[in-house]
Amino acid sequence: MYDVLTNTVFRVGSRAYSWIDILLFAWLQPDWGVFEDAMAFGVSAYKHAEKHNLLPETHLVEAGLNEFRYQHNLLAAEEVEDWLIQRSLTLSDLIDFITFSVLRQHFKDQKLKLLKEYSVSDHELRDMLLSEGYCSGYFNRAAKELSEMLALYDLAVEKYGVTDHLLYPDQERVDAVEHGVINLLKRYALEWHNSLPLREAIRQYLSFENMYPLYSEMSSIQTQINLLIRSNQIEWTKVDYDVLEFKDDQVAREAALCAREGTFSIIELAEENIADLSSYSHMIKDLQPELNDVLSVPLVTAREGEIIGPLEINGRYVLIRLKNKELPDLDNRSIRELALKTAVRNMAVIESTRRVNWLANWLAGPQ
Repeated sequence: MYDVLTNTVFRVGSRAYSWIDILLFAWLQPDWGVFEDAMAFGVSAYKHAEKHNLLPETHLVEAGLNEFRYQHNLLAAEEVEDWLIQRSLTLSDLIDFITFSVLRQHFKDQKLKLLKEYSVSDHELRDMLLSEGYCSGYFNRAAKELSEMLALYDLAVEKYGVTDHLLYPDQERVDAVEHGVINLLKRYALEWHNSLPLREAIRQYLSFENMYPLYSEMSSIQTQINLLIRSNQIEWTKVDYDVLEFKDDQVAREAALCAREGTFSIIELAEENIADLSSYSHMIKDLQPELNDVLSVPLVTAREGEIIGPLEINGRYVLIRLKNKELPDLDNRSIRELALKTAVRNMAVIESTRRVNWLANWLAGPQ
């Protein structure tokens, strides 16, 4: 089943990188937990739907399958078959992925409840690792990101004479990460088949973070940093806010009036109306995609303390109280670090076109 992971995907210089390299790199990224959580939620949602006779109707799965084909430019049945064979998948695997996707969307408001109610075994996660990884595009995104970082690494060695050991992380961190990776290999019943020892691969991939300071002194990068901060005044604005959710539009309107008049605080309204109160703190760029169009402008244009709404979002009516708003500043250290990473990653994209040799059409479809 996992033989596909030994297939070479691309080369940088003289070294070939396979899917097992890409999987290791994915494991080391912050969003691996999100990916694994999505797999577990899919299984839990399926168990719930099966138990209550709520499995998606055939036409919904067929619609999802057609959308997948169009996104990946797989118009003929033979093209779908070839795409699946290249990744050691079957049509049944793809249909399962579509089914899980439909169920995740349908039960998204019950996610925490279902994950708690239906346990998911390591065996169940192993069974869907390849289908979820390839069909969701997660493996492709990880492959693209790894290739870009390796191109940047290659540039550092070639142009600046940087040796591996100058970039390597400290021993304790490598030890801790290696222990975690070994446990993940066992969890997914995988073996490390690679010309580079596991520890050396971990060491190299962890060293990517140390490349950012290396490039920070370049005048061209400093210029880009300033330009990026000026051009991302909305996306990089940090907002702190409370969200009060109501099921009824009229109740939400009355609550908004009380909040604006100062009759009740947001917390008192939550208690009075038995509404759901949540607090958030993040940049505008980190809004969920489906909320960006609805919330980005109101949050950026509102004054601190202002009540926004009610707004209808996913069938619920929400009030928002903006607590704090922080615009990106040229002298803000965290903003400059974000701009530095963005500028260096932009350079990595350019370098990858020069230094990465893809050995198959692995990246067909949306990224």
